Amino acid sequence: MGTWLDAEGREHHEADLVELTVHPDERHLTAKVAVFHDIWGYCDFKGLPHPDLQKRNAPRLAAMLQGLESLLGATAEPGDPTYFGQAEGYSIEMADLIEGRGPDLTDML
Repeated sequence: MGTWLDAEGREHHEADLVELTVHPDERHLTAKVAVFHDIWGYCDFKGLPHPDLQKRNAPRLAAMLQGLESLLGATAEPGDPTYFGQAEGYSIEMADLIEGRGPDLTDML
């Protein structure tokens, strides 16, 4: 169960906000982090900007990723882009806005 903050700062609890998968092999350990919500980016899945949500939640994601790097002693590498977005540093890459809106991604939900 994860916690995200709405635009007013109220906490909401939701399953599967972030998923961490760890794979050990003979020589090293790999970890994969995936996010499953639109709160981390500038726009929601409908393409509507929600900068207040992003401002409350994206820094928390960045802090978690930096903490994970520190714990594992390795620098994270961004994975492949998905239909919903691409990692950029410790955040989600900003989608191209057309007339103030991002892409509508709801057809894949």
